[in-house]
Amino acid sequence: MRPCNSSVIGTSVVARVVTKPMGLLIPLILAIFVVACEIPTEQAPTQEPLPAEEGTPVVAVAPEATSISAGAELISSATTLLESGDLGAAEALLEDSLAAEPNNPAALHKLGFALLGQERYDEAIEVFNQELAVDPDFPDAWLGLALALAGSNRRGEALEALSTVLSLDPANADALQARQALEGGP
Repeated sequence: MRPCNSSVIGTSVVARVVTKPMGLLIPLILAIFVVACEIPTEQAPTQEPLPAEEGTPVVAVAPEATSISAGAELISSATTLLESGDLGAAEALLEDSLAAEPNNPAALHKLGFALLGQERYDEAIEVFNQELAVDPDFPDAWLGLALALAGSNRRGEALEALSTVLSLDPANADALQARQALEGGP
């Protein structure tokens, strides 16, 4: 399971409440959630090249190593944009990263929250489902899915996703808060 520090999230989360037509209040965790929950990205190890002796073949760096490094750089830049609230620009960088590495869970996770922050719930649902296909045991992917489902007025499915979050991480304060808000609705 990927690491995430729920206590950090609980203290540094920006929560926004969106009032839906049915009067349901839904807490949406935005950019600081994405940053507080740092997901490690794969990076190629960097090594200084050894001086080649005359007649020794030179080994080239594999193109995959360069693309992994470039993908990690795009994700890092997107994180900075998310922190500043520029969700559209972050989305563009994350899309570029995913073009090179379509199942990168860190890029998918941050893209899901960028879409959620723009209230593009159906797209966020698709992205969180894609992330969960890669890593079905990551509680914060389930939380993102639950919030997107709630934003789409799919309350029952949102509560099911929150149950999954809490089965994986029973002390997840954000999931407990979201469940309380959903259960308190009509």
